[in-house]
Amino acid sequence: MNIVLMHIRRHKPAEFPVEDLERYSSNGEGPFEDGSSDTSMLGAIDRLNLMRAIRKLPAGYKKLFLMHDVIGYEHSEIAGLLGCSIGCSKSQVHKARKKTSAIITGRT
Repeated sequence: MNIVLMHIRRHKPAEFPVEDLERYSSNGEGPFEDGSSDTSMLGAIDRLNLMRAIRKLPAGYKKLFLMHDVIGYEHSEIAGLLGCSIGCSKSQVHKARKKTSAIITGRT
């Protein structure tokens, strides 16, 4: 999962409004398709598990997780866009990562 997230973070897509995040996460278009060139079965399974885990996140966690780990915004940028503190952004992303990991490993 970390390899996929780091690859996505290095290849930042163009910026788009925060309101569009749900559209990108729910139908599989956009940033989630970065790994689509990986034709191995394990790569496909990993992408599906990651997408399933992200869909199961609570809305607040999902928004910050997508903004930071998928799109690549810095915590200070997220704080400015959402009107929260940098610490809140860091905390929510951390909790989202833990929850995503638990969903993927079946420890929910």
